[in-house]
Amino acid sequence: MKTWKIVVAAILIAGVAIGFFFYQKEQNKLLFVTEHYPPFAYLTDTGEVTGLSVSIVREIQSRLGMDESITLGLWSDAYGLATHRKNVVIFSIRRTPNRESIFHWVGPIARTKNVFYARKGSGLQFDVLEDVKTVPHVGVIASWFNAQNLESAGFTNLVKVDTPEELIRKLMNGEADVIAMTDVSMVDYLEENGYTMDDIEQVLWIDGGYDYIGFSQGTDIEIVQQWKDVLNEIKADGTFKSLYEKYQPGSDLADLLNL
Repeated sequence: MKTWKIVVAAILIAGVAIGFFFYQKEQNKLLFVTEHYPPFAYLTDTGEVTGLSVSIVREIQSRLGMDESITLGLWSDAYGLATHRKNVVIFSIRRTPNRESIFHWVGPIARTKNVFYARKGSGLQFDVLEDVKTVPHVGVIASWFNAQNLESAGFTNLVKVDTPEELIRKLMNGEADVIAMTDVSMVDYLEENGYTMDDIEQVLWIDGGYDYIGFSQGTDIEIVQQWKDVLNEIKADGTFKSLYEKYQPGSDLADLLNL
């Protein structure tokens, strides 16, 4: 992701948050926030927010007669809003035990694997999660589920950054020995920064899980139920599959369509 996009996104989400604070006092509007997370959410060269999960959210919005815009920014900012204000919708967000009571969950909308990566030729290889505590620096994105999970597991060697660009840079210049990242987005993150999967290696599979649309506490539960119902509709009528074919053709959707 180009640096200008990161700066613009950060400014946008901060500005939207300030305006929304006053606006929602007047109307029961939702604030939709996401991050740069290809192929699920990203900015085009013209500044448009697009992607697989964005398309799913917009399809549900359309069927419910909603017209709220979607703001893309830093995950830490989006997560902070979603955990401190009502009527905030955050996606795509991994559902974990630590987060279970923090949000109302609509989904799942995606399945990803959580992996530790190192530079090619690092010589690092781990058998269990505990082994990763022995390296000096583990790179993570602030407020991501894997950062939260690793902290809960007792990791004290975490290096937190705000953007995927920073994470890749720290890995490739040696400031991080390994990084925690989902498999689906790694190819895009590397390419955006001039690298390929040939420049890194997987050193430990951590876990797999599902991404959801999260509604902050205090949001009208009837609205949440409407979103659940419409998501089930688009899964049943083939729209969900069609959107996946556009962004991730050939995906096995058996579990996503039945959960």
